[in-house]
Amino acid sequence: MRLTEPGDVPRHPVEFARKVLGTSLYSKQEEILRAVASHSKVSVSGANGTGKDFAAAIAAVWWLVSFPKAMVVVTAPTMRQVNEIVFEEMRAALERKRVTNPWGFQTYRKPHIVDPLDRKHHFAIGISVRDSVGENGMSLGEGVFGLHSPNQLVIVSEAQGMEPSHFQSLSRLNPACILMMGNPFSSQGVFYDSHHGDGGGYHSIELSAFDTPNLEPGAPERGYPQFPGMVTKMDVENRKSEWGEDDPLYESGVLGKFPKSLDDAVVPKSSVDAAVARSVAPKGRVIVGCDVARFGKDKTVVVVRQGGRARILWKDQGRDTMHLSGRLGAYIRDHQVDVLVVDEAGLGAGVVDRLREVGTGMTSLVAFLGGERARNPERYGNSTTEAWMKMRDWFVSGEADIEDDRDLRAQLVSRGYRYQSDSRVVLESKSKMRTSPDEADALAMTFGVKEAGFSIWV
Repeated sequence: MRLTEPGDVPRHPVEFARKVLGTSLYSKQEEILRAVASHSKVSVSGANGTGKDFAAAIAAVWWLVSFPKAMVVVTAPTMRQVNEIVFEEMRAALERKRVTNPWGFQTYRKPHIVDPLDRKHHFAIGISVRDSVGENGMSLGEGVFGLHSPNQLVIVSEAQGMEPSHFQSLSRLNPACILMMGNPFSSQGVFYDSHHGDGGGYHSIELSAFDTPNLEPGAPERGYPQFPGMVTKMDVENRKSEWGEDDPLYESGVLGKFPKSLDDAVVPKSSVDAAVARSVAPKGRVIVGCDVARFGKDKTVVVVRQGGRARILWKDQGRDTMHLSGRLGAYIRDHQVDVLVVDEAGLGAGVVDRLREVGTGMTSLVAFLGGERARNPERYGNSTTEAWMKMRDWFVSGEADIEDDRDLRAQLVSRGYRYQSDSRVVLESKSKMRTSPDEADALAMTFGVKEAGFSIWV
């Protein structure tokens, strides 16, 4: 590394953390600090709650106080990740040091820590990718323009959410060391590549929840008090119960491994083909889902599902909301329907209002808003994603019986999903699909409804 001689502080970051900051570290965090001290490119992939950001914050403070005219640049997809996670840990580390402050660094509520005697050359600053682009109209490259120092450390948090162009901008800073941290929720990009093949020159470190002290055999169920916020035995058991050990989210979020099937279609083609060939007797509650057309080429699609059997009732195009309200009202009057789910977004709001006005008899009317908070917000990005993933479970379980509708089949196998940097599942945007998934959306709505202020899965 191209560093100047350190000042009167421990040369090694692990010793600095223990003796100067009074910090409790476990072996993998020590490994991260040693890597920063000896490698120019470090990539850390780890499960949730394994203390990656804490280790990065300790490395940043050590860097600042060890080298003259040192500069630390912290970036992440959002400002919250920069300021409320990494910088908050840095502020806390500076406040709990065991020695009299010989450094005089000033900390701020914004992501900025500065040496008042050399403000232009000795500081730490945080820059968010999303906020700098969205609010200031700048690219990340413009945001970091001019931030050069021979003693520069660049920290990238939530690296799996960064684009290749962002890393190109950061590499132009020519830092003495770049430290990437993230969760293994991506199957491509710079962060993924840093842990596969030749690693792109990165020294890679992987952290499993089972590497942490709170998962040791004798550890308390809720973890040791000296490791607050770190994953515990109880957390792992809850995730195992909720997700199952074969789920990609468990594999990445607990074991810290890159799963093989992160970006698959929501519904596997083999499961769709099997559902078309399968014959299931209708059983249980009758649920009707209606996806209301929003644009000229979009279709209004109505689907009925009873247990494992689902059929498209009708498709319509170019009709007004009064026509659709009347047709739905006539159907539920002439057929047994327990729940009618109508997409309330856009023109669907008029259909819902009219049905409420005229009444739906014994049929429960449910307004579905796909962008709303999911019933399980820790796992799903919104209600639409949650409904589609419940539908996926239905197909994969071998219960599904659908008709051989070309549009429905194509939509089911062509819509993808991905994991966000916060580990929640989100669907691929409709804008990336060749056509709007009207048939599939109508079917998915029969799996996720909101009624009387709470979620019911039917």
